[in-house]
Formats: sequence, C-alpha cells, structure tokens
Amino acid sequence: MDPNEQVEEVRSDDIKSMDQTADFFSPENAKAAAIREAVAISTLDEVLAYLLEGDGSVGILDATNSTIARRQKLFNHIKEREPKLGILFVESVCEDEKVCSTNPHRNPYADNI
Repeated sequence: MDPNEQVEEVRSDDIKSMDQTADFFSPENAKAAAIREAVAISTLDEVLAYLLEGDGSVGILDATNSTIARRQKLFNHIKEREPKLGILFVESVCEDEKVCSTNPHRNPYADNI
C-alpha cells in the first residue's frame, strides 16, 4: 500500500478515539499498529518536506525505530524521495537494572500505560 493511501485510510477520528494504554502498543493490536505506522510515515514526510522544500538542513525523527525492518522501511522511504540525503540512526542502550526498573516509575503518565 502506498504510504499516502495508508495515512488517508487511518482517519483522525480513529486516532482520537484510540485508547492509548499499553494495549495501543501491543504488536497484536492490528488497528493500533496501522495507526502507529501511518503516523510514523506521515511524520517522516513532514521532516522530508522541511529538508527538501523548506529551510531545513537537519531533521530528527525521534521515534521507536528499534527493529532492522523499521529502519529499512524508513531508509527506503527517504531514499525514494531523495537518494542523496544522508541518514544516521542513533541508538541508546541502557543495561543498568536499577535505571531500567526505576525509569517507568518516574513517568508522570505511568498510570495511563
């Protein structure tokens, strides 16, 4: 499916009415997965417009792009739009058990997760 068609297929009403608890991020939730994917591509297109049509020289897409498949999809989407754009994926890994177990408790929205 064309990314633009995918974005159009996911109506803004769907996004507004979608419960964004932990279930929203579950891989088994197909409707939420479609919404997350559409929003990711739409946001990437906004960054690309800023870089290619606006005054931008650097764009940062801050999202969960932790799988090779997701990164490849983003890479391909960017290169289809402009083959000369440079792409850098930055990954931060924390293996400190204390930090990993404490972090969710600091989240002011933790009750909604």
